[in-house]
Amino acid sequence: MKSYDDFIIIEGREIVMQLSFLAELWILFEQVIQDKANSISKILSFIKRGTRHRNLTVKIHSLSLLFKIMDYFIAERSSYAPILYKTITFSLIENHSNMIIREYIM
Repeated sequence: MKSYDDFIIIEGREIVMQLSFLAELWILFEQVIQDKANSISKILSFIKRGTRHRNLTVKIHSLSLLFKIMDYFIAERSSYAPILYKTITFSLIENHSNMIIREYIM
């Protein structure tokens, strides 16, 4: 029988894969998704939820995805780059007491 800790690890892996998939979709199909503002807000809200997850791996991976997407959008001069920057900034504020997350963002 699996323990609660095993469940958290499996759940974390699944969430990481799902968030990675959404981030890749957003990058690869930016033009298609950009026409649907509702889709962008949903993808961003899922990734933001990952930054608030109880699993540290999910939090760090979500932040990594935000940085990756922001890097791409900065290079493409997308209007979404500032929104991602703001999201990362708010995550820094929310996780100020968490030394690991704070160091990762900085």
